[in-house]
Amino acid sequence: MEYIKIPETIRISGTEAIQSLNEYISELQQQTNKELTKKQKLAMIRFARGLIASIENEIEKEATRKQTGKTNIIGHIKEAILKGISEFRSAADEDVGSTHTQSPRRLTR
Repeated sequence: MEYIKIPETIRISGTEAIQSLNEYISELQQQTNKELTKKQKLAMIRFARGLIASIENEIEKEATRKQTGKTNIIGHIKEAILKGISEFRSAADEDVGSTHTQSPRRLTR
């Protein structure tokens, strides 16, 4: 049996991560061979741009915290709600994939 060596991963963040993602996007855009379809390239580019936007958002938040000395409570509430929705959806997806049947859950107000 032959083992595959897994390369070490490098952990980068902030502007260095944005720069690397922009380089990745440029490489994808310049790629002319047929290894990836146009749809695959576009999906990868969109994902990378989403990561860039997320990193920029975090950099902005940190700068605001440093300037004001305060945290954005509304932003924290929004993040908590979105996280809860995501976890609820994940739990619902797991319920759908389970082997036994259950009555559907309904959201009530």
